[in-house]
This record gives sequence, structure tokens and C-alpha cells, in this order.
Amino acid sequence: MREYVRRRGVVFAKTDFQGVLQATYVRLRIAGEGKYTHSFYLDIEGKPEENSLSGSGKMVKPGYFFIELPAGSYRISSIAIPVGSTLAEEDISISFEVLPNAVVYMGTLKVVGTGERVKLGGVPVIKPGFDYETAVFDERREGIYAFHKRYPDIPVEIETRLMRVNR
Repeated sequence: MREYVRRRGVVFAKTDFQGVLQATYVRLRIAGEGKYTHSFYLDIEGKPEENSLSGSGKMVKPGYFFIELPAGSYRISSIAIPVGSTLAEEDISISFEVLPNAVVYMGTLKVVGTGERVKLGGVPVIKPGFDYETAVFDERREGIYAFHKRYPDIPVEIETRLMRVNR
């Protein structure tokens, strides 16, 4: 039986977190859409002892991130920040495409945390949360420069397909 091989691509973008989202780290959950994709966490800036990745995530520094993934459709489905000993997590919907055998610039994802809030559950549960505003900006000149600075020996055409904020 033949082993199924997926073509892969590279996507990269810049993150800009402001307001209450300027935290020790910000965790994005990325979920693949389709039969052969999976979900994982992208942790931006954390310290390993603070995160329980257990092999299901990737840690990156603030600013640009570069990820190689199987070609297909993906969605950033949640955003979380540390609050005390727990995470405040909110749903978010930002979609993007990974093209086979291509490098794609996805834009600058700006998320501004506009306020903290507490959610009360049925059992005495207090769940922290936050309000936020999201936008994607096209800063491709800076992005392409950052890619070539990080990977100077990879002469490649970079396509631009900005992330889409689904409201």
C-alpha cells in the first residue's frame, strides 16, 4: 500500500499584540480544515516551563513566525494569554491557505486586547477572558525583507495571500 504524502508549503506572518494581550506569551490555536490536517498551538514568546506543549505546538519569538505545513486551508481558532495560574482563552476566526511547494506571506496580524472580563459559570467557576479587536495589514515589503534576512540562501518567489478575519 502506498504511503500518502502531502505536499507542503511555508507560510509566514508578523504578530503585533497590544493592550491586555501584551503578556508573557500569547497562544494561538491553529486548526487545519479538511481530512488530513491537524491542530496545534503556536506559542509566541513563552518560556518552556510555563507552557504544556507536550509535542503539539511550536514556540516562536514575537514578530515574524515561519511555519511549514501540509498544503490546505487553516484557521486560527482561539487566542489565549496567561492569567494567574490559568489561561484566558477566546474564540477567534482567522483563515489562511498553505500552498503546495510555495512560500506565502500572510500579512501582519494585529490584535488589540481592549479589556479584561470574568465569566461566571454554573458551578462556582470563574473564567477570565478579554475583549479584542483584530485586523490584518499588508506590510509585504518589510515581510519579504525579513524572510530573506532570515533565509539568505533560499532564492524563492514569495506569494502574498493575506489572512482573512472572519467576523
